[in-house]
Amino acid sequence: MKPGTNTTLYDIAHRTGLSIATVSRALHREDSPNVSEKTRRRVQEVARSVGYQANLLGRSLSTGRSHVVSYWTISAFSTYYASVAKGISDEAANRGFQVILNNTFDPAHSLEAAGAGDARQNRIAHSFDGMILCDVAFPDNEYAAQIRRPNIPTVGIGISYPEDGDYVGIDLTPGTVQLLRHLIAQGCRRIAHMGQPDALAKRDPRAIAYEETLREAGLEREWIPIKDHIRKFARTGIADYLADHRLPDAVFCANDEVAIGCYRGCLDLGIAVPEDVLIAGCDGIEETAYHYCPLTTLAIPVTTMCEKAWEFLLARIQEPGSPPRQMKLLPELVLRRSTDR
Repeated sequence: MKPGTNTTLYDIAHRTGLSIATVSRALHREDSPNVSEKTRRRVQEVARSVGYQANLLGRSLSTGRSHVVSYWTISAFSTYYASVAKGISDEAANRGFQVILNNTFDPAHSLEAAGAGDARQNRIAHSFDGMILCDVAFPDNEYAAQIRRPNIPTVGIGISYPEDGDYVGIDLTPGTVQLLRHLIAQGCRRIAHMGQPDALAKRDPRAIAYEETLREAGLEREWIPIKDHIRKFARTGIADYLADHRLPDAVFCANDEVAIGCYRGCLDLGIAVPEDVLIAGCDGIEETAYHYCPLTTLAIPVTTMCEKAWEFLLARIQEPGSPPRQMKLLPELVLRRSTDR
């Protein structure tokens, strides 16, 4: 049988040796107590391998649910946020859901597209079974307050999320402190932070932890401002900064994209890493391990975050009146050559 060619529940049942009823419950009834998690995963893996496509319309008619979730993120295109979107989509597929991706900083997504406009848009918003919001609670995000709908189950994820509901948050403070103390232990006395100039005003946990840790160590803070957390601004930003300042001992970058750009900018200037300057980032994107000088990073547990987000969302769908489910995860400090002196 060619994968995806009129694949049916019968085909999956035949391959797994299970009954059609069990296969149907495993794929279509995420709340069924009659199917173990091991069996559910096994059925889902077989379904993916043969290209099975659920009939969402038929399921909607039989269950009263759309099996569609609206996912909102502040950036759909950076490497880190793309990995989170993939994690959310993979977990959705495992549970028989589809995901609609929305980018809050994309001009094409107006407030109307967020469900805050006319009656038609409100009907679209209410066709979702739930919403997952990734880092949309920053103060300068004009869409954040408009996106949430009171009657739609919602889970926040990442470092910025609505704190009055369900969330799977990432607490960057302990990891940032650990990283900065490592740099200090390496003999660094001038540790610069490369990020957006209004990071403190936006209550960015990395910037706050940076300022407090350096103050406790008796060191002066040193900011390398860049317009946005992307590589090209970091690459030119380090060159612009060094035109008027001495090279710091280390640069703690707001994320891995910034760290990669800063690293490239240093190479442009003939500055060696880690011999001349130490560089570290945050997020844990895979690429950081593959540079000539592998980059130290704070690795965010994306897989666990996405799994727990779906667990919380499905629980909220099934038990709308239950108390908020809230969890904070910690990143892992991954030390590499870029901070080894």
